[in-house]
Amino acid sequence: MNLENIPSPSRIPSDLLLDILQYNNRDDVDKCQYLSSYFNLIIAKSYHILPLYFLEEILLDEEQEFTATIIDSDKEHENYMEKLDLEDSYVQASMYKCIAKHLKLAVRDESRDIIQMLGKIVKNNELPLKALRCELLYTKCFDFDWLENIPIIFTNLISTEKLKLTFHAFRAFLYLAGNPKKCLPLQNPALELNIETNETWSNAEYNWLNEQALELNIETNETWSNAEYNWLNEQGVLQRFIGGVGLDTIANREYIYFENVEQDEMDILQAFIKILRNCENPHLLFKRYRFVLYCRDEQRLHNLFTQQGYLPYKAVVGRYQNHQREDGWIIEVDFCHANRLEFAFLLPNQERIGFNE
Repeated sequence: MNLENIPSPSRIPSDLLLDILQYNNRDDVDKCQYLSSYFNLIIAKSYHILPLYFLEEILLDEEQEFTATIIDSDKEHENYMEKLDLEDSYVQASMYKCIAKHLKLAVRDESRDIIQMLGKIVKNNELPLKALRCELLYTKCFDFDWLENIPIIFTNLISTEKLKLTFHAFRAFLYLAGNPKKCLPLQNPALELNIETNETWSNAEYNWLNEQALELNIETNETWSNAEYNWLNEQGVLQRFIGGVGLDTIANREYIYFENVEQDEMDILQAFIKILRNCENPHLLFKRYRFVLYCRDEQRLHNLFTQQGYLPYKAVVGRYQNHQREDGWIIEVDFCHANRLEFAFLLPNQERIGFNE
């Protein structure tokens, strides 16, 4: 072989070089930067199209730590986990090369400032922090107007395709439900929104039988009582939100998940049947509404839905459909999966995405 005929690195066209580098992992790409100043320049300028480092998790917890977790493949043991300190300016400056599989933000009462930390990372890299999916865990019992930072965070500071809001304070969820235009102007159709509420609540604390409608993906987990909050001022907020009022600010609504609802399940389901039946904006609804049923009674559920005009669907036990809406939208309910029940709003001939999705 005549070595004189082999082109030097500086003679390789940049577009060809980038085509080759895109099929390598990020560690090998970084090593190529040391080959020559030409390689270094091309790679440094093309960070947005080259492979990224995969981080297992980024955790921004205002009471615990700001860390990024990676799997170190050079260690002797498989799946050796190593944590990087995001307070370190050098770590912050390297985040543009990374994408996290999971990004978790935990917002608590006594806390450091997550937004300030995100701002430092973005300032160092001039790019938002990237993640495949993100969860914002909200446990603040007060200072609900913090939720109005959500649009800023997921427009300027974080880039993700799936966002789950998890509430451990039901009052915070109600604040969000009453202010969707302030808290949830998320117009990016590539960003899927899910909400979960895991707080325990009861009929004495909230009147589910209010006729007004509501929609969103939310989880609530916190136990609360009338002594803690005057729910009479909030009556109807949740129902309007479930029914889609004000949710034209959200481009991609996936599901709302309710857990720890300590009240008569039949009352809740009757309220939901009415909300979905009377909803005037079905195109603004979340795709799915999920409940955990702790006292499920198969016969009572069957009687409830058949009395409300729901018919068994395709001989699937525990699945029913209602075709009574004049606009053609179909309401489907499924309670054939353990202790979970799910409502779905479907167009004609549209199949529901299952629980395992």
